[in-house]
Amino acid sequence: MLFDHYLAVARWTPDFASPHAKIEKTLVWIRFPGLNLLYYYESVLLGLASVVGTPIKVDTNTLKVHRGRFARICVEIDLTLPVVGKVNVNGHWYNVQYEGLHIICASCGCYGHHTRDCKEKPVHETPTVQTAAPLGGRSVTDAVRKESDANQNKESFNSTGKESGIIKETHGEWLVVQQLAKWMKVLAQKTIMSQFLPLTGSALNSPFDTLFVSFIQSFMMLGFKEVSVLSWNVWGAANSKAKRHIMDVIRKHSPTFLIIMETHISFQKTKHFWQRSGYVSIHYVEARGHSGGIWLLKHQGSNISADVFEVYKDTITVRLSLGNAIWFLTGIYASPVYTSRLDLWNHITELRRDITNPWLLMGDFNEIIRPSEQKGGTFSHSRAEVLLNVMDNCNLVDVNTNGGTFTWSRPCTGNRMVFRKLDRVVADVPWCMAFPEAAVEVLCKFHSDHNPLLLRCGLPLRTT
Repeated sequence: MLFDHYLAVARWTPDFASPHAKIEKTLVWIRFPGLNLLYYYESVLLGLASVVGTPIKVDTNTLKVHRGRFARICVEIDLTLPVVGKVNVNGHWYNVQYEGLHIICASCGCYGHHTRDCKEKPVHETPTVQTAAPLGGRSVTDAVRKESDANQNKESFNSTGKESGIIKETHGEWLVVQQLAKWMKVLAQKTIMSQFLPLTGSALNSPFDTLFVSFIQSFMMLGFKEVSVLSWNVWGAANSKAKRHIMDVIRKHSPTFLIIMETHISFQKTKHFWQRSGYVSIHYVEARGHSGGIWLLKHQGSNISADVFEVYKDTITVRLSLGNAIWFLTGIYASPVYTSRLDLWNHITELRRDITNPWLLMGDFNEIIRPSEQKGGTFSHSRAEVLLNVMDNCNLVDVNTNGGTFTWSRPCTGNRMVFRKLDRVVADVPWCMAFPEAAVEVLCKFHSDHNPLLLRCGLPLRTT
């Protein structure tokens, strides 16, 4: 694409005449503005793009989620057919934007002429036609249409499933692809059957299977919607400033679970403080002097069962259950020593094989995965790549985070301030599907050099 226009290259022929040459197919970049980050997987994006044309590739920045809610895919489209204007994913409509295609008729949806020059006569709208849709193109919907509707329009498609021509009766703001009716009926049956399947990673045979069970998972997890988790590297839990700041956060946000790291003290010496604060220990790993240590606590008023699943160094994994709904929470404190972190990354990879329910990891990873997560200092591509590979192999993605970009800061060599995003919250796709409204807030930093992270699974937190 040059200057927002496409340069088409074709094999030369002896009888080539430029005034009469026509380009019927071309590669274009399309966008799905506002598409949820849960669908940012190559196979899912290529599947969505397949309803627009022949999918070619997904933009690299889209795969790396460098820019959220801006999915960009390259497809090959047939310029003789109306373009697809929007798609429906899990009941939500997403517009399709075309880069470099500036002349699209708002009447017939075809490329190459303006609406005023359209040869097709406008169709009079009937009361049953929805007119609130944007202008131009076709619409691919996941609504289940009756067989009779599909049969009535069967003549407009050839044996390959593509349109053989443009029918006047289907002109208007949108041209609905009726041929998908039978396929969508099968998908609807899969959605119903998924209620009887175990909601585990092994049961999801494809990314689309994950989409089908998302509603069921979200429904089962309704009891967890008010759950919140606070993660904080307090840099010493015994001093009066730390206790005062912890109490301030508890009073303001009332988190259901607490993950406290770098404690610098035995848990037994602060047990009465936590009891007065309304929290009981699920499990704790004591600090070794001023190194390490992680405590996982639960609010006494919570009816959620928390059972220790596995403990590895300064990492605790618990199984949270409420009725039949189950998910796993892992509190992480990664060592500042790189070789020790490598052992932790291997443990997470092995843990992935044992966990088949939705899974969330939260804490101090002591590592960053991209240059934008650092200000000052030196970025290590090799170390970031190792953690990225672990996240990819375990199908983990960052949970939507609000607030500051960095979670840690400290003056380093030459008294220069260095900022990094060492603390983060990552989860697998089933967890993100079960909690689509989940968000992480980076709270203000107090005495520690780390900012607290507050995860809310669904509903707004109480601020009383």
